[in-house]
Amino acid sequence: MAKQQKHALTVGFIGLGKMGKGMASNLVRKGFDLIVYDINAAVVKDLVDLGARSAKSTGEASRNVDVVVTRSEERRVGKECRSR
Repeated sequence: MAKQQKHALTVGFIGLGKMGKGMASNLVRKGFDLIVYDINAAVVKDLVDLGARSAKSTGEASRNVDVVVTRSEERRVGKECRSR
C-alpha cells in the first residue's frame, strides 16, 4: 500500500454524528491533521484511533487550525467557535 500524503492544513472538526464521523474519517485517511470534538467520547476515540487528535471543547477544536468544519444541529456550536 502506498504511503499516505500528509496535507499542510490542520482541520478542526466539531460534531461526529452520522454524517460528521464519516467525513472526519475520510479526512484522516487522506492525511489531514485533524482535531476532533464531540460530546460522545466513544466516537472521538474511534477517530483518535485512526490518527486524529482530540479536543476537550469546541473552542479547543477551533483554535490554531486552518479550517473548522461543524456538523452539529446545535446553533451554540457556531457561536462558541466564532468567539475563539
